[in-house]
Amino acid sequence: MRIIDNILFHIKQIGKNPICNLKSNRAPACCGLVFLFCYRCTGIIIGGIIAQLFYHFKLTYQSPMVLLLLATPCAIDGLTRKFKIQESNNTRRFATGLLFGIGLAFI
Repeated sequence: MRIIDNILFHIKQIGKNPICNLKSNRAPACCGLVFLFCYRCTGIIIGGIIAQLFYHFKLTYQSPMVLLLLATPCAIDGLTRKFKIQESNNTRRFATGLLFGIGLAFI
């Protein structure tokens, strides 16, 4: 029963909070409706789409080191936030998510 309650809670949050972290101040909004994903997750999704376009046009970069470097800013941003070293902002969340999404799609 607890699982069903959790699912119903998340369904009720659609349009009010993003489904990934339930923090409306960390998600894009339009006309009073909050997007389904926060800025970081939106960046990851768009980064993955951009990477697929690169792949489609044969503009891939296969060095694992470069792909890991693309993921590093997102990891650093997340860790510094987790340990309260610095507060992240939505622009930084989106940018690091975008880089991570590009790197993740090529792995």
